[in-house]
Amino acid sequence: MRILVVDDQLSVRLICRMYFEESDLDVEILEAASGEAAVQILDTEHVDVVLSDHRMGPTTGLEVLVHALHHQPHALRCMMSGYADPELAEAAATKAKVHAFIEKPMGAPAMEELLEREIASRYLRPALADSRR
Repeated sequence: MRILVVDDQLSVRLICRMYFEESDLDVEILEAASGEAAVQILDTEHVDVVLSDHRMGPTTGLEVLVHALHHQPHALRCMMSGYADPELAEAAATKAKVHAFIEKPMGAPAMEELLEREIASRYLRPALADSRR
């Protein structure tokens, strides 16, 4: 599984990288330090999950996730934000059809929930069902 982590803060990208690499998932982590870099990756690389911060300039996380919706609609789209903004959450749900909204600072519980609720249910359970046939 390929996970694209988009955040202008290196520390957040490193936390996500460490968390996913320490999980039981077979993952490859791609990183983007800006929305523009994320769009370039989405245009050239296959990804299964896009985990994007919102407040980055000039291309926002919402714009990245809308781009992902149109160019890689199969990808699981998750938004991270340090601001509890109901309007942003609504825009993310309607415009980018995000699967999860994670408030920052995020810790292990938020990442575990993302793994369990979204990633595992989408990618692991179907694989397990196929292997049992």
